[in-house]
Amino acid sequence: MRMLRLSSILTPIISIIIIILIYINSVKVFQPEKVYPERVHKTLFLDRYLNPDEIAFITHAALEWSAATKNIVTFDVVTLPQEKVVISDNDIMIMNISPDHPLVLILDDNSNYSTLGYYDESFPVPIIYLVSDRIKNKDYVMVVLHELGHALGLDHNENIWEVGTLMYPNIVLCSKHITLYDLKKFCKLYRCDVNKLKN
Repeated sequence: MRMLRLSSILTPIISIIIIILIYINSVKVFQPEKVYPERVHKTLFLDRYLNPDEIAFITHAALEWSAATKNIVTFDVVTLPQEKVVISDNDIMIMNISPDHPLVLILDDNSNYSTLGYYDESFPVPIIYLVSDRIKNKDYVMVVLHELGHALGLDHNENIWEVGTLMYPNIVLCSKHITLYDLKKFCKLYRCDVNKLKN
């Protein structure tokens, strides 16, 4: 008799748990996958507080992405303020922030290293934050290349065999330029032939 009562209580609970699990899995399965275009054109709107050298480094990184992808990706670079600027959700703001900015302090607390840059797509217009006070000139292009990689949809390469790639999240162990491995991941998203990008 006690077994019957216990099973009559457990059966509805188990049924509810199964329904919740099915729902969670169906949300993952039926969630639309992001579709990447065959060509990407974005405008980088640069914060007025970036100095001429930093602007040159950002421009260099934008040109490197264009060259490495054979112009599948192109960036325009515009310094602010400008008259009659129209910013769309296809554009990116690049801002200089200080090491004591609350966002940087939070990111530093949640990682094992100092934050140099951060891509944030939570706003209507995505933002790349650069902690210029922490970035050495020799590393500036690489940091921007890495953050532009995030803006293009690339995630971190965090496995041991991915050390030495641009998207590896450690400045000491990553590449200073876009690698073939990064281009392979790019081509998975943008449906391009990586063999055509190598030459």
